Amino acid sequence: MRHLVISISFFLCCFASFTQVYLQGSAATYAEDELVFYTYADLITYTEKEVARCKVAADGHFRAQCNLPSPTFLFAHLDSYFAYAYISDTGTYTLYLPEKRAKTQADKINPFFSETSIHLGIETTARNDINLMMAIFDGYYNDYYVQLVEKLRTNQANLFDRTVLSLDTLFRAAHNSEFENYKRYRLGLFKQQAGQQRARGLSEEYFTNQPILYDNTAYMELFHQVYNRYFDFLSRTQEGREIFVAINRNGSLSQLKEVMLKDDIFKDDALLELVILKNLYDNFYNNQFSRSAMLAILDSLQATTKEAKHKTIAGNIRNKVTQLMEGYAPPAFELYDVNGKLRTWDDFKGKMVYLNFCTVSGYGCLKEFVELDRLYKKYRDKVEFITVCVDEDIEVIRNFLSYEQYTWTFLHYANQPDILQGYDIRAYPTYFLIDQEGKISRSLAPSPAENVEAIFSTL
Repeated sequence: MRHLVISISFFLCCFASFTQVYLQGSAATYAEDELVFYTYADLITYTEKEVARCKVAADGHFRAQCNLPSPTFLFAHLDSYFAYAYISDTGTYTLYLPEKRAKTQADKINPFFSETSIHLGIETTARNDINLMMAIFDGYYNDYYVQLVEKLRTNQANLFDRTVLSLDTLFRAAHNSEFENYKRYRLGLFKQQAGQQRARGLSEEYFTNQPILYDNTAYMELFHQVYNRYFDFLSRTQEGREIFVAINRNGSLSQLKEVMLKDDIFKDDALLELVILKNLYDNFYNNQFSRSAMLAILDSLQATTKEAKHKTIAGNIRNKVTQLMEGYAPPAFELYDVNGKLRTWDDFKGKMVYLNFCTVSGYGCLKEFVELDRLYKKYRDKVEFITVCVDEDIEVIRNFLSYEQYTWTFLHYANQPDILQGYDIRAYPTYFLIDQEGKISRSLAPSPAENVEAIFSTL
């Protein structure tokens, strides 16, 4: 199998806490493509933050530069692959990526498509390089876990401790503090996945009175498992029933903290706040809790927390949960129409917008285009009709329109494919209503067949 090779050189800046990183290499199968590298702004919302981009030359060579804190979880979406590595200040890395495997059109428009994760292969002479050690450890981890599950099924649970000890012993002489933390929390996850330790025990061993490793993926993965559905768990206890009063009735951060502090796993405010942030995010669309009250608590936490990282997480949560919420501005876009003109929300100010996502080859969309055409001709003075097409090529849309003669605005998604994630598109067609002030009026609005005309007729 052919690979492309990327050399990554690191130079530690003398007067900053960031590492200056140069990404360069030869990627023949990505010639003329743009490579974009990201990190996560936080590991609660997994908000992606771009850190570098460059265009691959015709001969396959590329070079990019960025400044990163050390260590950093760096990744790139390489068509069908999610390729990742840990960036530190330990020298020059040569990474091996798989040959390009392009997504099919079905993959591109499938909202449930999952990229193949690949831990980048690294050419290194350092035996304690964190990427090398993590790749080897994860290989052992996965093999041991599969074997252990089979043994537990055959009532050989007494082998669990020996399995954990074997994993720990194999990597005992790592002499790399970053990897030691990664290993420790992966072994904690091993206990959780194998059902050998309950959430409370894991919380006391791995999180209570322990430093918070916000950017350690193993720490945060175990954190998500241990505190999953914590609000729900707490509400079912005698001490925690008041959580609904604290959130729904009063929207009070201080009262919520008081209720949670009745659980003695919380010894410091930092862990308490992180659990609150996770559960506000996870429960935002849970009908047990008031969304407006949760937003009030979120804003209060962001304003009062002493943890800079919590301010960032709270802001990211707010951006995520409100992006499709009624009364808030919809996600921005820059898309080309069938005439080659770049369009944004600014072009449609002052009128209600009926926005839909479709394909010109899907039966469900084609069926509703007929009724959309009738509505457009009747209400076009008051309502702007916009169809975002997710077809492979804009020429397909142009050919379709030359035959059907539909004249409302058709945009093509190709210039901004992540618009499908921004609008959480899970089926075609999907509709939204945007009011005259540019705010979402109906998230998942009625379709033409569901009598959206009743709304238009009131304008």
